[in-house]
Amino acid sequence: MTASPSHLHCSPKSQAGSKSVSLPVIPGDHASTHVRRSKAGPRRAAVLITVQLLLAAHIVYWLLSKKFGWFGGQTLTPIEPSEGKSFTGDGIINTGLIFFALALLSTLVLGRWFCGWGCHIVMLQDFCGWLMKKIGIRPKPFRSRLLVYVPLVLAIYMFLWPGIYRFVIVPIDARLAAKYGDNSPLVLNIRNTADLFQIPLGSQPPPWKASTRFTTDQFWATFPSYIVAIPFLLICGFGTVYFLGAKGFCTYGCPYGGFFAPLDKLAPARIRVTDACNHCGHCTAVCTSNVRVHDEVREYGMVVDPGCMKCLDCVSVCPNDALYIGFGAPALLKGRAKKAKPKRHYDMTLFEELVALLMFVFTFYSIRGVYDTVPLLMAAGVSACFTFLAWKSWRVIRDYNAAFHHIQLKLKGGIRPAGLALLIITFVLFTFTAHCAAVQMLPLIARHYDLQVRMDPGLVFSPSPLDLPGEMTDAARKADTFYTLASSVKDGGIALVTTPDLVRRRAALAAMLHDFSSAEKFSRRMLVEFHPVPADVHFFIDLLYNQERFDDTYQALNALADRFPDDPLIIDTIVSFFASSDRVEQAITVCNLGLAHNPDNLLLLRELSLLQLNINNYDEGIRLILKTIEIDP
Repeated sequence: MTASPSHLHCSPKSQAGSKSVSLPVIPGDHASTHVRRSKAGPRRAAVLITVQLLLAAHIVYWLLSKKFGWFGGQTLTPIEPSEGKSFTGDGIINTGLIFFALALLSTLVLGRWFCGWGCHIVMLQDFCGWLMKKIGIRPKPFRSRLLVYVPLVLAIYMFLWPGIYRFVIVPIDARLAAKYGDNSPLVLNIRNTADLFQIPLGSQPPPWKASTRFTTDQFWATFPSYIVAIPFLLICGFGTVYFLGAKGFCTYGCPYGGFFAPLDKLAPARIRVTDACNHCGHCTAVCTSNVRVHDEVREYGMVVDPGCMKCLDCVSVCPNDALYIGFGAPALLKGRAKKAKPKRHYDMTLFEELVALLMFVFTFYSIRGVYDTVPLLMAAGVSACFTFLAWKSWRVIRDYNAAFHHIQLKLKGGIRPAGLALLIITFVLFTFTAHCAAVQMLPLIARHYDLQVRMDPGLVFSPSPLDLPGEMTDAARKADTFYTLASSVKDGGIALVTTPDLVRRRAALAAMLHDFSSAEKFSRRMLVEFHPVPADVHFFIDLLYNQERFDDTYQALNALADRFPDDPLIIDTIVSFFASSDRVEQAITVCNLGLAHNPDNLLLLRELSLLQLNINNYDEGIRLILKTIEIDP
């Protein structure tokens, strides 16, 4: 609808009166043209839905393969970029690594297309944005100078840090330990400082060796539980879109984008423009990646912003069909702007940016891995959302007027109910974040003292157990005190729950202090309340067996086998103990229990074959050996 000179202002009826504000409208043909609907949107939605269906099909196939034993219960390893981090750390080449490598290589040619057309998180954000628009909410992009570099830092940490740790940090630590000794003040101080940043030192990782692992029977092992996955989808979907804009998580939290964005600058395939462009701005209006398309094509003849995800909405809505995707010079060689370099507008001052960056780092460090639950991507999404809330709360306190999504937070110096609610929510979240920081820090302080307690584990349960030297005894008691504080409120601490590692360490310290009753209490709790590892089972066996409490040991291990029949490592640990205790029949019973859940597990099959040979059941032993050869020649 063309605006006549007498109506060159915006004054909705609902706002008529003293509070109405007249806004100028630029006259001309471009102001009168209605933005047409994007044809690329439905196509992209169809592609993203197909990707989601393929992911769901992969999960369903894995569940069915476990239930019916298809291909030995195996399926492809997750086709997920995060799986690629196993290569730099352990040399594992899997499906996720190959997929991520192909995505990176294609970005060098086509630009950042994968984010727009192949990412299930983008589909989630688009869906959340679509729902919000249906109820009248149009998310506004949050613009920051510094936080846009967070994805690159996360990408380096996620994919390159494991290699840096293995090939740089560990050798330096080993050389210092060889030169000055493991217990030297220098080495201990370095290791304690590294602990503050959750960098484990003092042990040599297994040798790095390239290997392939394209199938797995534990598809969900590297993914969070459903309890975490649902909040993750809400935060990285609705939360980041509502607070940060349509592609909020991509901009401020996605580590994969940290690699895609710089590679996009080298890609020859870009959104380009013809002379038919009249700079109407429709392209910028429909861009959900916060790219000023009309400015960039005017000055450079192409889109140069690495945030462009090649959604093609801008191409589709251009009234003159002036935009197209074509090959040519990459953004890195864009040259000088024709008239003036497009100005970027930011929501924060530089000082606010620095404070916001510190707030992001503090929040990320506080909640990432807290209670052994919050994964990296979720921590990034939560940190970005909370940083925005903290900044907006500051603006409510500082500014004369403040609003968000047409919600008036402060008007003429007076804080409105919505603004007060925002301040209360931000304060509660900050308090919870600070609490999480304390919960994260206390075990690190405990570990500072724990590292000073040096004793061969074999000496703890020897017939004549050695006493700890005085300084080690003090350190052990201080470590236990801080581990206690890091435990749940019901266990005498400040946390919401007690994590397994706290129980494990308290059991070990109690044993070193010869408080075997407390050690048994913590060890039993480790086996009953959590999912133990073989080392926990060994500790419990040593604890009871060296007190000659044989019947208690056998009963506890049988109960443990009944509880974890599908864990071959725990079953093998129990079988090995029974076999070494001349209780072969009991070992065979437990081994068969494990094989009932994992019929093709080579570890248990080999164990059972040896047990059958041990009781002179040669035919069965040989049959089992032949079966292992058939499974893995």
